[in-house]
Amino acid sequence: MVTRDYYFILDIPPISSPERIRQAYRNLSKKYHPDLNPHDKLNAEARMKELVEAYSHLIDPEKRKIYDKQPQFQVRRFRRPERPARQLKEAAPQKPPSLMQKLFRLFKR
Repeated sequence: MVTRDYYFILDIPPISSPERIRQAYRNLSKKYHPDLNPHDKLNAEARMKELVEAYSHLIDPEKRKIYDKQPQFQVRRFRRPERPARQLKEAAPQKPPSLMQKLFRLFKR
């Protein structure tokens, strides 16, 4: 039984798509690759081994299915899904919110 949280190691939510998993793995492997961190080679190697293990379990659909069914990770199914990134408007700059808008936001939460 695995006790390490592979989603935490890759710093992604449990509902991530395979593309998101691949992207996170690539970014972290560039950051922690032992050849790029000669001053801290031992820690970089250990971190890289964790990344490879997490990626190999999460990218394979069968292994991921078995991993997600483990009881210690069942809390994840109650988390909110990932929201798509908002498209930023390139129009005129927005005005700062008024006092009434700030108050409405407080009560809206």
